[in-house]
Amino acid sequence: MTVGDVERFLQKVKRGPGCWEWTAARMRAGYGVFWINGKNAGAHCIAYVLAHGRIGLGVQVNQS
Repeated sequence: MTVGDVERFLQKVKRGPGCWEWTAARMRAGYGVFWINGKNAGAHCIAYVLAHGRIGLGVQVNQS
């Protein structure tokens, strides 16, 4: 993820004291989606990476 990707992502987030609200595109099920590296990624996964680092093998990041 590049610095530009991070900046672009954060422009689409309303950050609060606890939760971050996604304000951009959503999948049909209502979950946030972010275009990165030529494909769509769940916004919740990008937020996890920014907060905790790479998602490890076998780790599932759930939307909530």
